[in-house]
Amino acid sequence: MHSSVASATFLAGFVASFLVLSSMYMLSNFIIPLDTTSLVSTVIKTSVTTPINDRKQYKCLTLTDMKDLVARLPQVFLFATTKAGGTSFKSFAKTCAQSNVKNLDPKQIMEEYHVPSIISEHIGPGMTERFLNLLHQASTSSLIIHSHRLEISRLKSAIIFVIRKLVDPESSLPEIMAWSSEFQRRYKFKVKYDGTNYFIPEGALLVILKEKTQEIRFLDTEVLTCDVFDSLQNQSPQFIFMNYQQSNRIQSLLSEKHCPGQANIETNKGQVSGRGLNVIVKVPSDHSQRYISDWVDMKINILQWAYNMKQNNECQGKIRIMEKELFSCPSELIQVNNLNII
Repeated sequence: MHSSVASATFLAGFVASFLVLSSMYMLSNFIIPLDTTSLVSTVIKTSVTTPINDRKQYKCLTLTDMKDLVARLPQVFLFATTKAGGTSFKSFAKTCAQSNVKNLDPKQIMEEYHVPSIISEHIGPGMTERFLNLLHQASTSSLIIHSHRLEISRLKSAIIFVIRKLVDPESSLPEIMAWSSEFQRRYKFKVKYDGTNYFIPEGALLVILKEKTQEIRFLDTEVLTCDVFDSLQNQSPQFIFMNYQQSNRIQSLLSEKHCPGQANIETNKGQVSGRGLNVIVKVPSDHSQRYISDWVDMKINILQWAYNMKQNNECQGKIRIMEKELFSCPSELIQVNNLNII
């Protein structure tokens, strides 16, 4: 009896052992070994690294963020297109940092011992190469701030500005007086003045628009080109876009560090020639007379299309993405994120 039980127990044990060994053999031959080290590394990397395409191109700054940047970065460059606060910036840089740099000329700076801590310049088609060079070469201790204005708003301001220089050149520089006289001679018309209003024919205004005369030609796509956006990503300068209406606030922050004895400098006054002048456009199609501001309001949304003003607009989409971020940021200050840095 005991012998039968022992035999049965031995047989059961043998079968169980055989099944376990068989299962291990099958696992070792048919299941790929798990590299736990690789798995852990993958999990960690996934948890701390955001794919480049998912990152935001711009960071919305608070005023505290901006103040920290100003305190940390000793060299400041202020830029603006025409009619976007550039005159204000240049006046501020001269008052606060004794800056008289012209045309962003590094040779001029190097020939003088004193290097102004704030350098400001208007940016337009003729300045693109120097602007790009700065983006390529700027040190990590430099803060570059670009004042931006929506193109429709900037264009409207520029048109009225140019027309007022045309009708009242004596309030401007000698070269403006010469331009006004030559323009009227070439297109065979005379600005008329009745003691209150200045009158110009609509045809003269249309010529000014077709030729993209003076400040009108500084379109956003001529300044913020594809090369500029490529440089912002590839060179990774400390670059800020700001709404031009924040000019006084930025100047106040800068003055706290760079000219504390003149704190809260606010010079966003603009040098608008003939401000307050009544300019009336004589419209032949309906024999009406329209104030220049009303005429521009009527035409402003089709001018760029009608006169094919934007020639270099391959990266206009990037400008509009930037503007969406800028004007949705409460402070209207955004910093460019470098998408190449992980």
